[in-house]
Amino acid sequence: MTELRKHPSTTRARPWLTVSVLATLAASIALLSPSLAAGTTLLIGLLLVGLYSIPAALLLLVLTAPWASVANVITDGRLVPLGLDLCLIVLTASLLLSERAQFDRTATIGIAGASMTALLGIVGMFNPRGLPLLGGMEGFRAFFLPLLAVPVGAHLARRSPGLPRRLRNTIAAAAVLIALMGIRQVVSVSPIDMAIIEHSQSGILPFEITGTNRLRAFSPLPGPFHFGFLMMVAIVIATASSLEGTRNSLVMGLPVFLGAITLNATRLNWLGTSSAVLVLLVLSLRRSQLIRLGARLAVVGAVVAAVFWILLQTDVIAPIGGLATSMLDPATNSSLVYRLLGWQHDVLPAIGVAPWTGYGTGMAKDGLGPFTSHNVVLKILLEGGALLLAVFIVTLLAIVTALLRRRSQVAARVGLALIVGVLVAGMFGPILDTYPGNLYFWLLIGCAIGSELPDGSTAPATSPGRSIEG
Repeated sequence: MTELRKHPSTTRARPWLTVSVLATLAASIALLSPSLAAGTTLLIGLLLVGLYSIPAALLLLVLTAPWASVANVITDGRLVPLGLDLCLIVLTASLLLSERAQFDRTATIGIAGASMTALLGIVGMFNPRGLPLLGGMEGFRAFFLPLLAVPVGAHLARRSPGLPRRLRNTIAAAAVLIALMGIRQVVSVSPIDMAIIEHSQSGILPFEITGTNRLRAFSPLPGPFHFGFLMMVAIVIATASSLEGTRNSLVMGLPVFLGAITLNATRLNWLGTSSAVLVLLVLSLRRSQLIRLGARLAVVGAVVAAVFWILLQTDVIAPIGGLATSMLDPATNSSLVYRLLGWQHDVLPAIGVAPWTGYGTGMAKDGLGPFTSHNVVLKILLEGGALLLAVFIVTLLAIVTALLRRRSQVAARVGLALIVGVLVAGMFGPILDTYPGNLYFWLLIGCAIGSELPDGSTAPATSPGRSIEG
């Protein structure tokens, strides 16, 4: 990056030469597979942006990621996201092979642990009990590959201190369009919506509200749970902005996100989001502020409840009311009963057969492997056994410790809130399989633990005046 800055003529010439060569390659690939060609073109574009600014390439990847499923439908394939995946791998390699960044101990353990978890995911692809190689690769992409966002986010945040704020703004901007599309879907289903459902691997059942033939909000994403997780991330970001007293589009987007996650009708994301927002409030406000905010929220809650009760009388909202009331009486919750029986009769006995190394990467991914875990911890045990779970727990504990040391920073509070939200939602579903919400989650955490400690005790990774901001 530094050499490119010193020689402007080279900066202008090389990318266009690269474009010509790689565009020819993409055109050749298009003859074999339009989907692969689209993914290749996407990769080329992101890498060209990265020649000028790696943070800009990362933010462009964040904006693009939610629309990969639509691109798959248009190109009648499944290879468009490959461009995004390869870009993340290239960014990880380029950053880890560049100057060595300096982090405090807990952040270093978190970064190393995330990388080790991803490495164990690669090893799990060759588990003799596991899926064929292509299936293992798909399972790796779903859960393990997004973990590379932790070292990427940490290294870039250290070199570009403004990145955590820009990342939050970019995620929220991407989420607004996703939310509006999801709201529209519930009101009026379009042909592209049905094409996304038909192109999914799970069939139409997960897209329907339990016990009805009404669709949940899912937007351009491959499933409603993916949509709900993304809305959880957006709501936490917008709430954090509101608590800062910032009057901007993030705060204005909060009602849209809340409406979208309501129409999404996934109870695990409702629980996770509520828990995350509560943790964010506790971390952000003093006791006196919490009391005042509680009084205001009580008034707002009463108004929202009244509006919600009125909307329940309509055909659009009425099925969602049944889901909400079922959460108050678990005995009437057929989905919960189904999960409990599955854990008892299928999942736990299977874990007992292979407790140490599991069954291999992807074996517990819904629609791919033979197991349906409905739980993040059980998924990890099924795929990688106690070894993978131990590494994952150490990683998470190190990350939480690093974030607590930085809790005066907005990025750290957002990270802590989202971890709680993921753990709560993860009790009833493998939420960290849902792309691109999992990518956003790990990126936000990586940027947060990569930030310097408030006392400035961690030395900067680069010399004064040097930056890859671009």
